[in-house]
Amino acid sequence: MTNAIWLQINDREQKTTDLVNNGGFGIIYLQLGQFESVTNEISHYNTDTEISESVSYWKKLGYTVMGWVISHENYGGYIQFSTVEQRQRLTEAVVSEVKKYGFDGFKSDIELWGNWDSYLSLLNQFTDALNAIGKKHDVNINIRQSHRLTYYVGGDGMTLAQFKTLRCNLLVPMFYDGAEYTVDMKKQQFDFICSNSHLPLLAGITSQYPNVLNQEIVWMTESINAKSYPQIKGVALWWNAQMSDNEWEAWNNWTLKDRYVSVIAPVVGVTQSLSVIAPVVGVTQSFLSLFLVGCEIILAGFLIVTERKNK
Repeated sequence: MTNAIWLQINDREQKTTDLVNNGGFGIIYLQLGQFESVTNEISHYNTDTEISESVSYWKKLGYTVMGWVISHENYGGYIQFSTVEQRQRLTEAVVSEVKKYGFDGFKSDIELWGNWDSYLSLLNQFTDALNAIGKKHDVNINIRQSHRLTYYVGGDGMTLAQFKTLRCNLLVPMFYDGAEYTVDMKKQQFDFICSNSHLPLLAGITSQYPNVLNQEIVWMTESINAKSYPQIKGVALWWNAQMSDNEWEAWNNWTLKDRYVSVIAPVVGVTQSLSVIAPVVGVTQSFLSLFLVGCEIILAGFLIVTERKNK
Protein backbone atom coordinates (compact mmCIF):
# COMPACT_ATOMS: atom_id res chain seq x y z
CA MET A 1 0.00 0.00 0.00
CA THR A 2 1.54 3.31 1.03
CA ASN A 3 2.21 5.82 3.79
CA ALA A 4 0.20 8.95 4.57
CA ILE A 5 0.79 12.38 6.09
CA TRP A 6 -1.53 15.01 7.53
CA LEU A 7 -1.02 18.48 6.00
CA GLN A 8 -2.56 21.91 6.34
CA ILE A 9 -4.07 23.55 3.27
CA ASN A 10 -1.19 26.01 2.79
CA ASP A 11 1.58 23.45 3.42
CA ARG A 12 2.88 23.53 -0.11
CA GLU A 13 6.02 25.68 -0.05
CA GLN A 14 9.05 24.10 -1.71
CA LYS A 15 10.57 22.80 1.53
CA THR A 16 7.39 20.93 2.47
CA THR A 17 6.99 19.63 -1.08
CA ASP A 18 10.54 18.25 -1.04
CA LEU A 19 10.02 16.65 2.39
CA VAL A 20 6.79 14.99 1.29
CA ASN A 21 8.21 13.86 -2.07
CA ASN A 22 11.22 12.30 -0.35
CA GLY A 23 9.31 10.91 2.63
CA GLY A 24 7.77 7.80 1.11
CA PHE A 25 4.16 9.04 1.10
CA GLY A 26 1.34 8.31 -1.30
CA ILE A 27 -1.68 9.70 0.58
CA ILE A 28 -2.22 13.23 1.89
CA TYR A 29 -4.85 13.97 4.53
CA LEU A 30 -5.51 17.64 3.84
CA GLN A 31 -6.97 19.64 6.73
CA LEU A 32 -10.29 20.93 5.42
CA GLY A 33 -11.96 22.10 8.63
CA GLN A 34 -14.24 20.98 11.45
CA PHE A 35 -17.79 19.85 12.07
CA GLU A 36 -19.88 22.39 14.02
CA SER A 37 -21.88 20.85 16.86
CA VAL A 38 -24.82 23.27 16.69
CA THR A 39 -25.43 23.23 12.94
CA ASN A 40 -23.79 19.89 12.00
CA GLU A 41 -22.18 21.78 9.13
CA ILE A 42 -18.55 21.76 8.01
CA SER A 43 -16.68 25.01 8.58
CA HIS A 44 -13.44 25.64 6.69
CA TYR A 45 -10.07 26.90 7.93
CA ASN A 46 -9.24 28.37 4.51
CA THR A 47 -10.91 30.01 1.53
CA ASP A 48 -12.48 28.05 -1.32
CA THR A 49 -9.68 29.18 -3.62
CA GLU A 50 -6.95 28.05 -1.22
CA ILE A 51 -8.58 24.65 -0.77
CA SER A 52 -9.06 24.07 -4.51
CA GLU A 53 -5.50 25.16 -5.30
CA SER A 54 -4.03 22.88 -2.63
CA VAL A 55 -6.01 19.84 -3.78
CA SER A 56 -4.95 20.48 -7.37
CA TYR A 57 -1.31 21.03 -6.39
CA TRP A 58 -0.87 17.70 -4.64
CA LYS A 59 -2.95 15.71 -7.11
CA LYS A 60 -0.77 16.96 -9.97
CA LEU A 61 2.23 15.54 -8.09
CA GLY A 62 0.58 12.13 -8.10
CA TYR A 63 -0.82 11.93 -4.57
CA THR A 64 -4.16 10.62 -3.35
CA VAL A 65 -5.66 13.65 -1.60
CA MET A 66 -8.31 13.15 1.08
CA GLY A 67 -10.32 15.91 2.75
CA TRP A 68 -9.91 15.64 6.51
CA VAL A 69 -12.54 17.04 8.91
CA ILE A 70 -12.51 16.75 12.70
CA SER A 71 -15.26 16.57 15.34
CA HIS A 72 -13.78 17.18 18.78
CA GLU A 73 -14.69 19.00 21.97
CA ASN A 74 -11.93 21.52 21.31
CA TYR A 75 -12.73 21.98 17.61
CA GLY A 76 -16.34 22.91 16.99
CA GLY A 77 -17.73 20.49 19.58
CA TYR A 78 -19.32 17.12 18.94
CA ILE A 79 -21.70 16.59 16.06
CA GLN A 80 -25.20 15.20 16.52
CA PHE A 81 -25.97 11.99 14.65
CA SER A 82 -28.49 10.01 16.71
CA THR A 83 -31.32 10.37 14.18
CA VAL A 84 -31.64 9.16 10.60
CA GLU A 85 -32.19 12.75 9.45
CA GLN A 86 -29.01 14.00 11.14
CA ARG A 87 -26.91 11.22 9.63
CA GLN A 88 -28.36 11.88 6.19
CA ARG A 89 -27.58 15.61 6.35
CA LEU A 90 -24.02 14.92 7.47
CA THR A 91 -23.55 12.40 4.68
CA GLU A 92 -24.83 14.87 2.10
CA ALA A 93 -22.46 17.53 3.46
CA VAL A 94 -19.46 15.19 3.22
CA VAL A 95 -20.25 14.09 -0.33
CA SER A 96 -20.79 17.73 -1.35
CA GLU A 97 -17.36 18.76 0.01
CA VAL A 98 -15.59 15.94 -1.82
CA LYS A 99 -17.28 16.77 -5.11
CA LYS A 100 -16.82 20.53 -4.78
CA TYR A 101 -13.06 20.50 -4.28
CA GLY A 102 -12.15 17.39 -6.25
CA PHE A 103 -10.88 15.29 -3.34
CA ASP A 104 -10.16 11.60 -3.91
CA GLY A 105 -12.13 10.89 -0.77
CA PHE A 106 -12.85 11.87 2.82
CA LYS A 107 -11.05 11.28 6.12
CA SER A 108 -13.41 11.08 9.12
CA ASP A 109 -11.95 12.17 12.45
CA ILE A 110 -14.90 11.98 14.86
CA GLU A 111 -13.29 11.78 18.30
CA LEU A 112 -16.04 10.99 20.77
CA TRP A 113 -17.29 8.08 22.84
CA GLY A 114 -20.62 6.39 23.25
CA ASN A 115 -23.73 5.98 21.08
CA TRP A 116 -21.76 3.37 19.16
CA ASP A 117 -24.56 2.03 16.97
CA SER A 118 -25.36 5.49 15.61
CA TYR A 119 -21.65 6.29 15.29
CA LEU A 120 -21.03 3.18 13.20
CA SER A 121 -24.15 3.79 11.13
CA LEU A 122 -22.89 7.27 10.31
CA LEU A 123 -19.43 6.10 9.26
CA ASN A 124 -20.85 3.25 7.19
CA GLN A 125 -23.23 5.67 5.51
CA PHE A 126 -20.28 7.91 4.63
CA THR A 127 -18.46 4.91 3.16
CA ASP A 128 -21.41 3.70 1.11
CA ALA A 129 -22.21 7.16 -0.28
CA LEU A 130 -18.59 7.94 -1.18
CA ASN A 131 -17.80 4.54 -2.66
CA ALA A 132 -20.95 4.83 -4.78
CA ILE A 133 -19.41 7.82 -6.59
CA GLY A 134 -15.94 6.29 -6.86
CA LYS A 135 -14.47 8.03 -3.81
CA LYS A 136 -12.74 6.64 -0.72
CA HIS A 137 -13.50 6.93 2.97
CA ASP A 138 -10.80 6.52 5.64
CA VAL A 139 -11.60 6.55 9.37
CA ASN A 140 -9.55 7.70 12.36
CA ILE A 141 -10.02 6.04 15.73
CA ASN A 142 -8.66 7.69 18.86
CA ILE A 143 -6.59 6.11 21.61
CA ARG A 144 -7.81 7.98 24.68
CA GLN A 145 -10.79 7.58 26.91
CA SER A 146 -10.95 9.08 30.41
CA HIS A 147 -7.17 9.57 30.28
CA ARG A 148 -6.60 5.83 30.23
CA LEU A 149 -5.16 3.80 27.39
CA THR A 150 -8.34 2.25 26.03
CA TYR A 151 -9.51 2.10 22.46
CA TYR A 152 -12.85 2.69 20.91
CA VAL A 153 -12.67 -1.07 20.67
CA GLY A 154 -12.36 -2.87 24.01
CA GLY A 155 -12.28 -1.35 27.49
CA ASP A 156 -15.15 1.10 27.83
CA GLY A 157 -15.42 1.49 24.07
CA MET A 158 -17.53 -0.38 21.56
CA THR A 159 -17.52 -4.15 21.63
CA LEU A 160 -15.44 -6.12 19.20
CA ALA A 161 -18.64 -7.37 17.58
CA GLN A 162 -19.75 -3.78 17.00
CA PHE A 163 -16.35 -2.84 15.62
CA LYS A 164 -16.52 -5.68 13.09
CA THR A 165 -19.52 -3.97 11.47
CA LEU A 166 -17.48 -0.89 10.51
CA ARG A 167 -16.94 -0.39 6.79
CA CYS A 168 -14.30 1.93 5.32
CA ASN A 169 -11.44 1.88 2.83
CA LEU A 170 -8.67 2.41 5.38
CA LEU A 171 -8.73 2.43 9.16
CA VAL A 172 -6.25 4.86 10.75
CA PRO A 173 -5.73 4.08 14.45
CA MET A 174 -3.94 6.98 16.12
CA PHE A 175 -1.43 5.17 18.33
CA TYR A 176 -0.73 8.28 20.37
CA ASP A 177 -2.40 10.89 22.54
CA GLY A 178 -1.70 14.07 24.45
CA ALA A 179 -0.84 12.10 27.57
CA GLU A 180 2.01 9.83 28.53
CA TYR A 181 1.70 6.04 28.47
CA THR A 182 4.25 3.33 29.01
CA VAL A 183 5.74 1.58 26.02
CA ASP A 184 4.18 -1.71 27.14
CA MET A 185 0.73 -0.09 27.21
CA LYS A 186 1.20 1.25 23.71
CA LYS A 187 2.40 -2.10 22.43
CA GLN A 188 -0.56 -3.85 24.03
CA GLN A 189 -3.06 -1.58 22.31
CA PHE A 190 -1.16 -1.76 19.03
CA ASP A 191 -1.32 -5.55 19.10
CA PHE A 192 -5.01 -5.53 20.04
CA ILE A 193 -6.20 -3.33 17.20
CA CYS A 194 -3.84 -4.67 14.53
CA SER A 195 -4.65 -8.30 15.42
CA ASN A 196 -8.41 -7.78 15.52
CA SER A 197 -8.94 -5.37 12.66
CA HIS A 198 -10.96 -6.74 9.75
CA LEU A 199 -10.01 -3.62 7.80
CA PRO A 200 -6.75 -2.65 6.10
CA LEU A 201 -5.07 0.02 8.22
CA LEU A 202 -2.40 2.68 8.41
CA ALA A 203 -0.63 2.81 11.78
CA GLY A 204 -0.78 6.37 13.10
CA ILE A 205 2.43 7.77 14.59
CA THR A 206 3.21 11.27 15.88
CA SER A 207 5.76 13.84 16.93
CA GLN A 208 3.17 15.67 19.05
CA TYR A 209 4.16 16.43 22.65
CA PRO A 210 4.69 14.51 24.88
CA ASN A 211 5.41 11.86 22.25
CA VAL A 212 8.90 11.95 20.76
CA LEU A 213 9.01 10.62 17.21
CA ASN A 214 12.34 8.85 17.65
CA GLN A 215 10.94 6.92 20.64
CA GLU A 216 7.65 6.20 18.88
CA ILE A 217 9.56 4.75 15.94
CA VAL A 218 11.46 2.38 18.24
CA TRP A 219 8.45 0.76 19.92
CA MET A 220 6.39 0.57 16.69
CA THR A 221 9.31 -1.06 14.85
CA GLU A 222 9.67 -3.61 17.67
CA SER A 223 5.94 -4.35 17.52
CA ILE A 224 5.77 -4.80 13.75
CA ASN A 225 8.92 -6.94 13.65
CA ALA A 226 7.71 -9.14 16.52
CA LYS A 227 4.57 -10.40 14.81
CA SER A 228 2.94 -10.58 11.40
CA TYR A 229 0.18 -8.00 10.94
CA PRO A 230 -1.14 -8.45 7.39
CA GLN A 231 -3.73 -5.72 7.85
CA ILE A 232 -1.05 -3.03 8.19
CA LYS A 233 -0.68 -1.38 4.79
CA GLY A 234 1.41 1.62 5.80
CA VAL A 235 2.12 4.30 8.39
CA ALA A 236 0.32 7.63 8.83
CA LEU A 237 2.42 10.55 10.15
CA TRP A 238 0.83 13.26 12.31
CA TRP A 239 1.86 15.84 11.23
CA ASN A 240 4.00 18.25 9.22
CA ALA A 241 2.95 21.33 11.24
CA GLN A 242 4.82 20.05 14.33
CA MET A 243 7.80 18.31 12.74
CA SER A 244 11.31 19.59 13.48
CA ASP A 245 14.30 18.99 11.20
CA ASN A 246 15.55 16.31 13.60
CA GLU A 247 12.20 14.53 13.48
CA TRP A 248 12.16 14.62 9.70
CA GLU A 249 15.62 13.09 9.76
CA ALA A 250 14.35 10.33 12.08
CA TRP A 251 11.40 9.68 9.77
CA ASN A 252 13.56 9.56 6.64
CA ASN A 253 16.02 7.17 8.30
CA TRP A 254 13.24 4.82 9.43
CA THR A 255 13.75 1.84 7.12
CA LEU A 256 10.61 0.00 8.24
CA LYS A 257 8.32 2.58 6.67
CA ASP A 258 9.97 1.86 3.31
CA ARG A 259 8.20 -1.49 3.27
CA TYR A 260 5.10 0.50 2.40
CA VAL A 261 6.82 3.17 0.34
CA SER A 262 5.18 5.18 -2.40
CA VAL A 263 7.72 6.78 -4.71
CA ILE A 264 7.07 10.11 -6.38
CA ALA A 265 9.88 10.29 -8.94
CA PRO A 266 10.00 13.10 -11.51
CA VAL A 267 11.57 11.61 -14.66
CA VAL A 268 12.10 14.00 -17.58
CA GLY A 269 9.28 16.20 -16.34
CA VAL A 270 6.87 13.29 -15.86
CA THR A 271 5.63 12.54 -12.33
CA GLN A 272 5.39 8.80 -11.79
CA SER A 273 3.84 7.14 -8.76
CA LEU A 274 4.86 3.61 -7.82
CA SER A 275 3.47 1.66 -4.88
CA VAL A 276 5.40 -1.15 -3.25
CA ILE A 277 3.48 -3.60 -1.06
CA ALA A 278 4.77 -4.27 2.43
CA PRO A 279 6.23 -7.80 2.06
CA VAL A 280 8.72 -6.57 -0.54
CA VAL A 281 11.28 -5.93 2.19
CA GLY A 282 14.50 -4.30 1.09
CA VAL A 283 13.04 -2.59 -1.98
CA THR A 284 13.51 0.97 -0.87
CA GLN A 285 12.76 4.36 -2.28
CA SER A 286 16.40 4.94 -3.22
CA PHE A 287 16.57 1.64 -5.10
CA LEU A 288 13.46 2.47 -7.09
CA SER A 289 14.71 5.96 -7.80
CA LEU A 290 17.99 4.54 -9.14
CA PHE A 291 16.03 2.04 -11.23
CA LEU A 292 13.98 4.84 -12.79
CA VAL A 293 17.10 6.89 -13.49
CA GLY A 294 18.65 3.83 -15.14
CA CYS A 295 15.57 3.42 -17.34
CA GLU A 296 15.85 7.07 -18.31
CA ILE A 297 19.52 6.64 -19.32
CA ILE A 298 18.71 3.52 -21.38
CA LEU A 299 15.84 5.32 -23.09
CA ALA A 300 18.06 8.32 -23.87
CA GLY A 301 20.73 6.04 -25.33
CA PHE A 302 18.17 4.26 -27.49
CA LEU A 303 16.89 7.56 -28.85
CA ILE A 304 20.43 8.70 -29.70
CA VAL A 305 21.21 5.45 -31.55
CA THR A 306 17.90 5.63 -33.43
CA GLU A 307 18.56 9.23 -34.42
CA ARG A 308 22.03 8.33 -35.78
CA LYS A 309 20.63 5.44 -37.82
CA ASN A 310 18.01 7.69 -39.32
CA LYS A 311 20.73 10.10 -40.40
